[in-house]
Amino acid sequence: MKFAAIFIFSAIGFVTPVTAQQILVRSGDHSDFSRLAISLPKSQEWESQQVGEDIEFSLPGFTGSINIDSVFTRMQRDRISDIIVKDDRLVLTLNCDCNVSAFQEGQLLVVDVSDANHQAQGKVITQTKKRSLEHNVLPTRNSVALPWIGANSPFAANSLDITSEFEKKPQIDAGNGLPVQAGILQQTQQSLAEEIASAASIGLLESNTPILPSAPELSNLPARSPDIPPKPLPEAIEMSAGNIRLTNSMEMNPADVAPHFQTAATAQICPVEELFAIDRWGDSSGFSAQMGTARDALVDARDRLDDEAVKHLAQLYIYFGFGAEANETLRTSEFAQHAHPHLGVVAEILEHGSISGPNTLSQYTDCESDVALWASLSHASIPSGTSINTDAALRALNNLPKHLRIILAPELSDRFLQYGDAQPAAAAMRSIERLPNKQEPNALLAQADLKIESGSSAEKLLEDLAESNTAESPEALIKLVEGKLARNEPLSQELADLVEAYSQEMRGTQIGNQLKQTQIIALSQSLQFIEAFTLLASLRASADKETYNRLNQAIIRQLSEKAEDVKFLEIAFSLQDSDVKAISTSTNLILSKRLLDLGFASKAQEILSHIGNAPQLEERQLLTARAALALHQPFQAQAALLSISGSEAQHLMAEAKEMAGSYREASEMFVASNSTEAATQAAWLSEDWRELVPPDDNRLGAITTLAEDYFAPTEEVLGPLAQANLALEESNKARNTLKNLLEDPSMQLTPEQQ
Repeated sequence: MKFAAIFIFSAIGFVTPVTAQQILVRSGDHSDFSRLAISLPKSQEWESQQVGEDIEFSLPGFTGSINIDSVFTRMQRDRISDIIVKDDRLVLTLNCDCNVSAFQEGQLLVVDVSDANHQAQGKVITQTKKRSLEHNVLPTRNSVALPWIGANSPFAANSLDITSEFEKKPQIDAGNGLPVQAGILQQTQQSLAEEIASAASIGLLESNTPILPSAPELSNLPARSPDIPPKPLPEAIEMSAGNIRLTNSMEMNPADVAPHFQTAATAQICPVEELFAIDRWGDSSGFSAQMGTARDALVDARDRLDDEAVKHLAQLYIYFGFGAEANETLRTSEFAQHAHPHLGVVAEILEHGSISGPNTLSQYTDCESDVALWASLSHASIPSGTSINTDAALRALNNLPKHLRIILAPELSDRFLQYGDAQPAAAAMRSIERLPNKQEPNALLAQADLKIESGSSAEKLLEDLAESNTAESPEALIKLVEGKLARNEPLSQELADLVEAYSQEMRGTQIGNQLKQTQIIALSQSLQFIEAFTLLASLRASADKETYNRLNQAIIRQLSEKAEDVKFLEIAFSLQDSDVKAISTSTNLILSKRLLDLGFASKAQEILSHIGNAPQLEERQLLTARAALALHQPFQAQAALLSISGSEAQHLMAEAKEMAGSYREASEMFVASNSTEAATQAAWLSEDWRELVPPDDNRLGAITTLAEDYFAPTEEVLGPLAQANLALEESNKARNTLKNLLEDPSMQLTPEQQ
């Protein structure tokens, strides 16, 4: 039936003639100019001219209508006193010595009527003279900025029920040329300004957007019930200090502000306990019986909506846990909606679990009353620096009916864990564990969070939740994968497939986006790196930069630590330079070390160059030196090791010295780093090898001894035959020494060295 109706209305829409276009004129008031923004149809031309003391804008060829209904809702009449629509023309009647300028920005025609000292943005049309008004003299602007009280303003006199003290006094002209009404208005503005300033100074008012929301016309507001007696004036309350009394309206007695407030020990003004006595909003007579009576009371005998009955019905819906229905009920009465904003917040929490934006309860987390519960739940995530009265929140939770406790206890436990206090989080869950009802999935998920917080394993609980096919299954799956990743455990193919299935099913939602990110991590954990990078590339356009870089880094880290050599090199050399620059220093070092170990020093050196020198990191300097030595750049290696100490740094410095030809220094450094073989090798290459190679060296000591014997001076004078015999002995000794040296296994070249 629904689809048939849609088809009929669609068919009607096709045969209905196109309605004429309508141009909407918007307005805005500033300190030194007033602005009109006129939305023009595409390709619409416009002209402007001065006609007498008026400014006329014409739209040639325009046949639609021009809507100016809301212009003076947000703009006073001290610059533009009137606007008249004549067919395709818009006539502005001015009331000041102002400059009028106009310019087009896209499809908007912008008209500025500005004071003489204001720099106009568009082309100035004319400079007008102030109109002479005998019966429309406006008072001088007060230094206090108050909302405009105009005919269509939400603060208009006909939409407020105010009995001014000035009406009780004789209306006497002040003699300054102002009408009596203008004098009354000026004094009323001054009185309101003082009261607003006083309220702001004690924290009862906070600044909001300067653009006031449009209010409905008085005729659209439901009538208030005449049967509701006026509330008696509250008695003065005493602050905790004992020497302050709030007794009059100028000091804004907190007990007279709706909703009612009480003062906490921290001097914070908090709502009183009775505002959130949800356990008293319903009884045990059953849903149908209570709801029927409450609905019957909504309209009186004269078909007028009873605001008090609207409040009662909304409270009854909240008592039974129906947040959306409670909010819909409140929307039927503007008075109930604005007089009891806390009901709307509670209903929103029941429906969505938290409030997406600022709300009237968020600041009361530290109060002693039941509001601490709802203030804590209003935050999806607890802001840093927030103080929560956990005892008051737990008391409020235990006072709720059990069906509400089952809904709210897991949520409150989650907020306490975010707050960093696991003890009250566990207490919140115990409030429903003792109930005879079977634990709901949200309660099981909260129990899993408590186990994880305490360091216990919640894997079995999360696996059961992930396979339960409930609303909590995706979140349980995310926590399960995150736990395995934190413990560096491999993921099964079944688990990876389940993540992919939920990600596809819930695509386009917030939890779906989280599942897609978890799927990317799961793919990298299961060594499917190409698939992980492909899925990550699909997020580049939609994900924020921080999320993209975090996922990219996680894949590169897994790649560097776990991938096979061939797969690692294939992907590492295909990484984009921007992706490498965005990874953290620790991941960069792991990637560079893997490349160095595999012999790709040039690529490792390129990646290391993305790490800044401040602060100087020892591991980075050591890897830089290794890469430079592998590329035969001894002086770059020495520069990288200048401020580094330790045995590894000393050994690398010795290698750099040896490569640069400083064999004596290299030999001495090798000796200091306990590298005896390398020290001997460097010493043998040095010009001072006879001094550096000890005679007792296993390999080269015999050569050193031979050289010492050869160069040793002799004082004995030998004959020719003795000299020949000595030369023969020395030759045989040298031949045997060299033969033994060449036959030493340590001197043999390996196949790789040949």
